[in-house]
Amino acid sequence: MSGGGTVAVLATDPRYAVRGATVPVYLCGVAFGACIAVVSFGIVDDQQRTATKSVFAVGEICGVGGAEVARAEGELAAAAILAETRGAPVPDARSRAAMRERRASDAMLRAFAPLPGLVELARPDTIVCRCEDVRLLAAQQAAQLHGDSHRAIKMGCRAGMGPCQARICGPSLQALATGDGARAMDRPIVQVPLKPVRAATIEQAPGRGATT
Repeated sequence: MSGGGTVAVLATDPRYAVRGATVPVYLCGVAFGACIAVVSFGIVDDQQRTATKSVFAVGEICGVGGAEVARAEGELAAAAILAETRGAPVPDARSRAAMRERRASDAMLRAFAPLPGLVELARPDTIVCRCEDVRLLAAQQAAQLHGDSHRAIKMGCRAGMGPCQARICGPSLQALATGDGARAMDRPIVQVPLKPVRAATIEQAPGRGATT
């Protein structure tokens, strides 16, 4: 971290590693018990702190916003960490930049939110999950047979189980499957293979670096 013409290197303890699976980044915050940002499924404060002590969240874990948002929030979180550990004040410019970038990304998300007529426009053969090529009729049948939770629909027809892991179809899947245009996406449930792992655990694992 740098500031005031000096550079400081702080030792950190990375808490997560996801290997061998495609897992939405926001699930890391859910697994760690952190309450994450408004665009995702909770809140961070004005300096990127979560509800879990000494845990900060920035970038996509706080909602998709692009590199500009991630950079501004990362710089703000770094300044807040320095404030906690060394008493350095958090520059107002950092707070303003993070707030400006997040407001701009949130405005973009609102501008392109699903319109009220989405449910009426969709037909039985409309693809609702491009990754798994799931059509609306299959999602509706899954909701009727297994229940209208996000997990039940996903398990019933594989919608949301492809490479994007419901990043694209997730926000509108339940609304389409149930016919309720106001239905919001359920809060994700963390499942294996995602679990908190210290970096040291991986570094010290037997056979690390071996090829298969």
